[in-house]
Amino acid sequence: MATVSEAPHSPPGTGGLSIDQRCSAWAINRPGVPVLLFIAAGFALRRRLAVDLRPVSRLSLYVFSPALVLGSLAAPRLSRHDIIGIVAFAVIILAASLTVSRLIGRLVHARAPEQSGLDLTTVFANSANLGLPMVAFSLGQSSLHAAVIFVLTQIVAVNTLGAYLAGRSRGDPRRAFRRMIRLPSLWAMMVAVLLAALHLHLPSSLLNAATFGGQAYAPTVLVVLGGTLADWQKGDLKRALPWISAVVRLMLMPVIAVLIVHLLNITPDTARALVLQIAMPVAVNALILGQEFDAVPNQVGQAIAVSTLGGILTLPAWLWLLPRIH
Repeated sequence: MATVSEAPHSPPGTGGLSIDQRCSAWAINRPGVPVLLFIAAGFALRRRLAVDLRPVSRLSLYVFSPALVLGSLAAPRLSRHDIIGIVAFAVIILAASLTVSRLIGRLVHARAPEQSGLDLTTVFANSANLGLPMVAFSLGQSSLHAAVIFVLTQIVAVNTLGAYLAGRSRGDPRRAFRRMIRLPSLWAMMVAVLLAALHLHLPSSLLNAATFGGQAYAPTVLVVLGGTLADWQKGDLKRALPWISAVVRLMLMPVIAVLIVHLLNITPDTARALVLQIAMPVAVNALILGQEFDAVPNQVGQAIAVSTLGGILTLPAWLWLLPRIH
């Protein structure tokens, strides 16, 4: 008689799953674990080996970021109505967040570099590295398609508006514009838009290379973030601006996002994905721009860390509220 053997010491909810199946289940149920591991790796490299992570930062900006843009050509397609709604939402939320940042900057009398750091940490959310896994885990495939399109709009915004905001931190908008148009990610996005308009596709070999390179972007920027955290001094978190950025990013901007999705009459699945994306902590690639353009990278890194830790409290609250968005 055949018998069925059970794996010993099976964790709750896994039954008799194999080791590989358990690891897979644990990875799915804990989307933040890979993020923390790469941040810890960057922290250890900087603290223990004194590794200079500036070249790594530039590698992500000039190689992996444009690869991510081109690789995103394989993103799932939505209806034209949904795509128009997502793009409209992205434009309005960018304008709203930049307005909020400038108002706060005036209230606290921020200097030009501090204002650039405030802009970067208020305007851009971590919609790719944290947002996509959270949407996939909590909202499902239909919402994930919308989240991917929104991430594409953020890639465009970061490599245009983000580069300009970071570059003008030293008071020279024309120089900031010249540096912005040299970024390969911007040109990669132009190629992507042109191909889409002409209904053409990249050769499979090039698309595979771009996808392969794009997969290195998120781990690389997380390692850079970990290295930045290792350079902190004890008094860094006493500064007010990183805390202000975190509060705006985690609490105020999601409320504004809820108002915008209602104003645009966006479908519930798409609306929930967009609000959850906006509720994410400060984008890690804001640090890449801050370092490249010398836009107060310490302030930007502190805001990323504070908002990421604060997200442990605020994200469960937003996940609880999302089903009430109709």
